[in-house]
Amino acid sequence: MKSVIRLLGIASLVALGTPFAQAQTPGVTRDQVVVGSTSPQTGSVASYCKPMIDGALAWFAKVNAKGGVHGRKIVNKVLDDQYSAPQALANARQLAEEGIFAFFGGCGSMQPPAVQQVAVPAKIPYVFPNAGVPQVVPDPNFRSINPLWADQLQAVTEWAMKKHGAGRAFLVNQRAPAFDANVAGMKAGVAAGGGTIVGDEAMVVNEPDFTPLVLKMKAARPDYMIIAAAASDVARLIKTMHAQQAMPAKFILSNSALLNEAFLEPVRGLVDGKILTPQMIAAATSDKSGECTSAFKEFGAGLRPDAQSLYGCVVAQTLVAALEDAGKDLTREGFLKAIDGWNRKAVSPLIPPLSFVGGRHIGMSTMTVGGVEKGELKDIEGQLVPMPAR
Repeated sequence: MKSVIRLLGIASLVALGTPFAQAQTPGVTRDQVVVGSTSPQTGSVASYCKPMIDGALAWFAKVNAKGGVHGRKIVNKVLDDQYSAPQALANARQLAEEGIFAFFGGCGSMQPPAVQQVAVPAKIPYVFPNAGVPQVVPDPNFRSINPLWADQLQAVTEWAMKKHGAGRAFLVNQRAPAFDANVAGMKAGVAAGGGTIVGDEAMVVNEPDFTPLVLKMKAARPDYMIIAAAASDVARLIKTMHAQQAMPAKFILSNSALLNEAFLEPVRGLVDGKILTPQMIAAATSDKSGECTSAFKEFGAGLRPDAQSLYGCVVAQTLVAALEDAGKDLTREGFLKAIDGWNRKAVSPLIPPLSFVGGRHIGMSTMTVGGVEKGELKDIEGQLVPMPAR
């Protein structure tokens, strides 16, 4: 076969039907492009994370039904990491060995450093995860949509204190890879907003008993609680706060991972008018969700349009836009170059335009503010918080 290759040359190989793109770029053939995801499909955060994968798969099914992108159907291989860094590392190794074009999506901040142990040496793009890990953002293969939790927390804290009055703030952070950055972001936001910090506590994933933390917070009498933690843990914390009559006088402030049905369902009716966060996407009740909702009805087996599933749809739409712009002769280098050329690129009606020009690795420069009214997630129309360039 090697002698045939030397004699015939590349053009003849294409004519004979050999998939040249596949020989050059893993995961790419003339009729498909394969991406890989490691994400919690079972375990403690699956109720939050799994709908994101399901939303993405529904959008890919819609695109594939129309012929795919440049004649290639998108295949998304998904492996369950149960929100575990060691399992994410094993999954990343398996996906790389199977030959994927890129690591795509995923949910959680535990996993990206593990995935990058495989992706960076192999020069595999890692695009659009729902994660906030500062140390991986500068990596040459990494591109993300939503700003870091630390930046969101700083921005929404400053915004809220300037709009609703500076006050006493109690900080709560879950121990995770971005712990120190989140604490620093909260403190910077309080300082910029003219507030004061009256407490600073840490918690772990699946904290067994929130009572001691809540009693400390109640004694501090805060105007604001600022928290970065998994949505399921925040819901349990708020239920304990209600039981102890320890809600902050003004607002609970958090990041975009909080406003979702997995959080809201157990605390519905307890948090109306008490929560402010930046939003990854427009609310499901918005008329901007129509395209994704239609895909869910047709290809999502009844998938409910909520913050998580719609975000999954958005990251799938973003990947499709990048593949379209990368062109038919798909390479990893050309793919990242196409993304890096985006300047206020509209990829979905559910999010603001994305910009990666100038060396940015995070596309959003502003986020809308969201809250809860009458038990439902709502956009607070016209309210934007700016995000730093990264």
